[in-house]
Amino acid sequence: MSAELWPKIRAALIAALLLSQCIDATPMPVLRKDHLEYGKAKRELRNWTKMLNGMGVETSEQQVLAKVVALSKQMQKIRSKVMWPLRPLRKLAGVQQKWKMFAVPDKRPGRLVLAARQNGEWHELYHSPEKKSFLLEEQLFHRRVRAIYDDGGDRPRIRAIFIRFADWVAWNIFQEYPQYDAVMVRIDKSYVELPNEEPQADRLLHQQSRGRQALLEKMSRMAR
Repeated sequence: MSAELWPKIRAALIAALLLSQCIDATPMPVLRKDHLEYGKAKRELRNWTKMLNGMGVETSEQQVLAKVVALSKQMQKIRSKVMWPLRPLRKLAGVQQKWKMFAVPDKRPGRLVLAARQNGEWHELYHSPEKKSFLLEEQLFHRRVRAIYDDGGDRPRIRAIFIRFADWVAWNIFQEYPQYDAVMVRIDKSYVELPNEEPQADRLLHQQSRGRQALLEKMSRMAR
């Protein structure tokens, strides 16, 4: 291979990898009708329908939903065809991991709150994403740990990984703070209001409580 040819081949391979990562990161989920019938998806559907009608495009929420679902399936087929020839190169370079970009900003994000009980009174220890002196502050602020409680708790149904996360948090707090006899790990639904909107109070989304003795017994059984 000539010295002049190799830089061009290398540039082409790098460009192909970058293109594949951009395509793979593009938010194109395979949508079903039920995916768009709750929470923020339903609000976005209503807003888009209203915006299209305001632009002179007469349509309904059901029509927009049907078109979005059909378009999602078509885009997935196109992406699969484009990505297929690049699979050997992606496997060789070890870049198969997908990093999806955010498709829709959430005006009602979940927020992690930790509290502990002493002498019958609950004391708040941590309220994400604040920075303060706390035992697990650095771990909880780390993006990979945030992914656990965001993905496991900030959704309509709680996931098993969030339950294990609650065990881990409570165990560490009990080890460091002997004065507490119970720990509460919860996700509060916070609200981000526009200037013309009325402020709304946070509400509870999910909650896990752990008593010291019960958790110690659970950990002992798991260690056997």
